[in-house]
Amino acid sequence: MSSAKWSEVKKSAHVVHFDLLRVWVSGKNLKDWASDFARKRSLPNDWKVIVLVSDFLRGNPNTVYTIAEQVFAYLDNETSALALRQKLAELDALRLKALNVIDEEGRKATKLWG
Repeated sequence: MSSAKWSEVKKSAHVVHFDLLRVWVSGKNLKDWASDFARKRSLPNDWKVIVLVSDFLRGNPNTVYTIAEQVFAYLDNETSALALRQKLAELDALRLKALNVIDEEGRKATKLWG
């Protein structure tokens, strides 16, 4: 599929756009992150990872995973990147806390009005 036009692929119902930084922040490698992503969304078994460069697709899955691992290895050795990962993890934890508080307050309001 190396050089296939994006317009040929984007018609698929299972095209997902994501940021490689998001994968790195998760602490998982690309293959595991993509597998978890596909499983959680019940994608069909024939899903695959592709890379979009401009308007063309590049690389087979093994090349994609290798490049992702090289990017992650670089980021793992950058102090500022590691600090960013930590701050994003803290932000995600706060987001979950806030959602729980909102959910609890919503339940309380429902009981009052119910």
